[in-house]
Amino acid sequence: MASRCCTRARTLHNHARGYAHGAQLGGGGQYERVADAFRDRSVLVTGGTGFLGKILIERLLYNCADINNIYVLMRQKKDVPLHTRLEEMFSLPLFSKLKESNPAALEKVVPVHGDLLQDQLAIADKDRKLLEDNVNMVFHVAASVQFKATFRELMQHNYFGTRKVMDLAKGIKDLESFVYFSTAYSNIARKYLDEKPIAALASQEDIDYCLRTDTVDRLRKISSAPVYTFSKNFTEVLVEQERGDLPTIMIRPAAVTACLRDPLPGWMDTWIAHPSFFVEHSRGLVSAAVGHRDVVADIIPADYVANLAIVAAARGRRTKEMLIYNSCTGTMNPLTWMEGCDLFRQYALQEGKWDLPPRKLVQSSSYLVVHLLTIIRDRIPALLGDLWLRLKGEQPKYLKLQKRALFMRDNVDVLMETSVFLKCTQAFLLAQTLDDHDRERFPFDPNTINWSEYMPTLYRSIYKYMIEKKK
Repeated sequence: MASRCCTRARTLHNHARGYAHGAQLGGGGQYERVADAFRDRSVLVTGGTGFLGKILIERLLYNCADINNIYVLMRQKKDVPLHTRLEEMFSLPLFSKLKESNPAALEKVVPVHGDLLQDQLAIADKDRKLLEDNVNMVFHVAASVQFKATFRELMQHNYFGTRKVMDLAKGIKDLESFVYFSTAYSNIARKYLDEKPIAALASQEDIDYCLRTDTVDRLRKISSAPVYTFSKNFTEVLVEQERGDLPTIMIRPAAVTACLRDPLPGWMDTWIAHPSFFVEHSRGLVSAAVGHRDVVADIIPADYVANLAIVAAARGRRTKEMLIYNSCTGTMNPLTWMEGCDLFRQYALQEGKWDLPPRKLVQSSSYLVVHLLTIIRDRIPALLGDLWLRLKGEQPKYLKLQKRALFMRDNVDVLMETSVFLKCTQAFLLAQTLDDHDRERFPFDPNTINWSEYMPTLYRSIYKYMIEKKK
C-alpha cells in the first residue's frame, strides 16, 4: 500500500513553510546544520547498550563527525570489563557502516560505570566530576520495558532512576539539552496525547500504596494497560515537576521498530510488541483478537526516533520551556493492525514461513467471542498438530509456541481495542526547519515512510535477527 497522508498533514505542511523559514536560521541569520550543534561538545547517554541507545550512538558518531566524546553509563556485568562490553557492541552489524567510513570515531565512546538502581547511580566521584565538567547534552534513554516486571521494579528503573539522572544533570556546569525518552502511551487511559505535559493517571496516595504493596489493583481501576505505561506516565509528571532549570526536551515514541534506512535497514535486536503480534499471526499461532479493523497500530522506525532526538537536542539548546515531541505515524501516515497482519500473513504464505496454516485475523469487541474463536481457530489446530507430532514420534511444539503468541496478544489487546490518537504536530514542524542536507541525514518525518516498502523489510528482519538467530 502506498504511504498515506491525511488532510491534516497536508494542511500542516503548507503552514510549515513559513514556520521553517524562520526557525532554521541561527543568530547571525545563517542556517545552522544539525551536526554543527554537536561540534566540540560531549554528550552522556543512558541506556546506550539498549536497542534504541545503540542506534542513537551510531547516528551521533556517523552524522556528527566533530562531536567530542559520548559518555555511556553502563552497569558492570559479572566480571566483564566495560570496554569489553563496548567492543562486543561495536562488533554488531549496526556499526559496520561507521567502521568502514570512520573507525576512529568509536574511540570517542567512553564507558562510565553507573547503575540506575543504586544510590547516586553508583558513579565514582572522579567520574561524576568528569561528567559535570565535560558533558553538554544528556540523552536519558534507559528504561525497563519488561511486561513481566512488577510495578515496584518498573518504578525503581523508570521513575526513581530518572530522578537520579536528573540530579546528575543538574550538576553539569554547561548543560545545553536534557533529552528524556518517554513513550507515546504514557497517557493511554485517555486515548489521546497532544505534545503537551500530562497529568498523573493516579493520585500520589494510590502510587504510594502500589509501591508499598507491590500490587496494581488500584491502577487496574483506571486501565488494563501494561504496568510499564503507568510507570512512564508517573515519570513524565516527575520530569515536569522537578526539572527546575534543566533545558528539558521530551521524546515520546510510539512502538519503536526496526530501522527503516540508516545505519542498516531492518536492523533490530529486541522483540517489539506490535510486529511481534504481526509475526505470531503470520505463523498461524493466533488468528483472533479484540478490536476493530480500523484501529491504528502506531509504529515508528528506530532510526526516525533517534534522528528526532538528535535534531530536537540541537534545535532546543538552553530552552526555558519543556519541549515535547511525539514520534509516531498514526495521525499522519496510519497503518492498522489488520493491515499489518494481512501483509505479514501474505509474506509468510509467499515464503512458506509458518508453523500452522495462517488464517485471516478476526477481530471482535467481545472478549467472550475472542475467547471462543481462539479455542476453535487456534487452540484446537495447535492441539491436533501436537497430537500428529506425537504419533510420528516427534516432540510436540505448537501449544508451547502458541502460549507465547497469546501472551503477546493479551499484552497489546488494550492497544487494539480503539485507536490512541497521538498528535505529532510539533515533530512534523521541526522536520520542516531542516534543509535538504539535514533532511537526508536525519529523516524523521512520518510521511516519508512507505509501508509497502518498509513492512517486507520488517518481516524479514524479525526472522533474520530474532527468530533464526536464536535457533
